[in-house]
Amino acid sequence: MYQLCRAWMRGKATEPHEPQQPAPPPVDTSLDLLVMRDIVALPQARSPYPEPNQWPDKDSIDRFDASVDPQNIDALRDEYARHWKQVKNGHSGSHSLAEEKRMPKQRTCPECGKLMLKRNLFTHLKVVHRKNSGEVSEIREQINRETGLARVTCPLCKEIFTTYEGLARHCQASHSEDGAAGRPQDYSMFLARFSSREDYEGCLGHVGHELDPALLRLSNQQTMYLKKLLEEHTMDDIIDRLRKEDPTKTSKLSSLRKSDLRNFARKYNMVPLLGKNDDAFSLRSNGGDNDSNDGTESLEVAEDSREDGCETSEKERTVSLPIDLKLDISTTTAQERLEARYHKLRAIKYTSAMVEAAASALVDLDTDEAMEQLEEILIYLQSAARVSQPTPPDTLPVVQGCIKLEPS
Repeated sequence: MYQLCRAWMRGKATEPHEPQQPAPPPVDTSLDLLVMRDIVALPQARSPYPEPNQWPDKDSIDRFDASVDPQNIDALRDEYARHWKQVKNGHSGSHSLAEEKRMPKQRTCPECGKLMLKRNLFTHLKVVHRKNSGEVSEIREQINRETGLARVTCPLCKEIFTTYEGLARHCQASHSEDGAAGRPQDYSMFLARFSSREDYEGCLGHVGHELDPALLRLSNQQTMYLKKLLEEHTMDDIIDRLRKEDPTKTSKLSSLRKSDLRNFARKYNMVPLLGKNDDAFSLRSNGGDNDSNDGTESLEVAEDSREDGCETSEKERTVSLPIDLKLDISTTTAQERLEARYHKLRAIKYTSAMVEAAASALVDLDTDEAMEQLEEILIYLQSAARVSQPTPPDTLPVVQGCIKLEPS
C-alpha cells in the first residue's frame, strides 16, 4: 500500500498543469454603498452618508449605482473618511466653520459703497470721506447693531449700544432729566482711573435710580486721606469734617460711621484718637478727701455704659484701679512749644498728602487746565522747599590775631 501511494504521488508530480493565477483581492462592496453620490436627496437633518460601521438602509441600497468601478474604491474610501472627519468636527460644505471664521470680515462703505476689509473701513472713512471721530463712532455702532454685536443696553429705553461711550452720549441727549431720584444728571464723559474693578462697575449702570455711596469702596487716595485724619483727629471730628466736605453725600467718605472708622483702624493696625463719647472708660484724678495728690491716677471703668449715649436706669458703678502714671502736672513753656511744633508737622504731612492726591488725579486728565494746575502746584512746592532749607550763617567767626607755629 505504501508503494502504491508513492507511485501515485510521483505520477501526479509528473503531470503537466497550468500555472494558477493569483486570486484578485476581495472587493468590499459594502463600501460602495457608503460612498454613492445620489444619496444627497435625503432630508437635510441627516447626513448623506450612513454612520460609520453601520449597514445602509433599504432605500440606500435601492438607489445604489451598481456601475461604480471597483478599482476606484480606495479613492472613494478616502473621500468617505474625509467627509466624516468634517462632519464629526462640526464642519459642513467645502469650507469648515473654522476656515470661515479665519476669513477676514468685509464691510461696505456707507458713503461710496466700496467693499473693503472691516479693519480698513474706519480708516477709509477718516481719510477719504473726512469723517471725524464722533461720526466714525456712530457708523461703527450702527454696523455693530446691524450685525448683532451690540451688547450695551440703556436701562430706561432699552436701546442697544456697542460701547459705554455711546450709551453716555445717548443718556446725555435723551435722559439728562430722567436721572437718579428725579434729579438732573450730567452724563458728560471724562477720563478716570479706578483702583479696582468693583469701583469701575459701581460707576456704570446708575441711570434711573439713586446711587448708594455706602456700597462703594474706598479708593487708594481716600484710604491715605483717612489714615492721615485718624492720626490727627478724633472720630467725631473726622465724621463732621467728611460730611462738611461733601454736602451732596455722593462719596464713600461722607457715609462713614464710627463702626466703619473702628474697622478701618483695626484693619491697618491704627489706634484712633478718643473723644469724650468714643469709649466707656476715662482717666480721672483721685480728688477724694482720703487720697493724697501724689501723682497716682485711677482708671474708672463703667460697668453698665452704653455706646449709643442712652442713660442707664441705675447709677453707674465704677471700679477704681490705682495706676501710678507719675505724670508731671506742671507743663513748661518748652513742652508747649514742642507740642506746637509737632502740631505744625502733622498739618504739613496732611497738606502734603492732599497735594499728592490732587496731583495724582490731575495726571489722568489730558487737558491744558490740568497741566497749568500741576505747574502751579510745582511752583508752590519748590517755594516751600526753599523756605524749609536751613538758613546758612551770614558770616563766619573771625579769629583776631595770628597763630605762630614753632618747630618742636
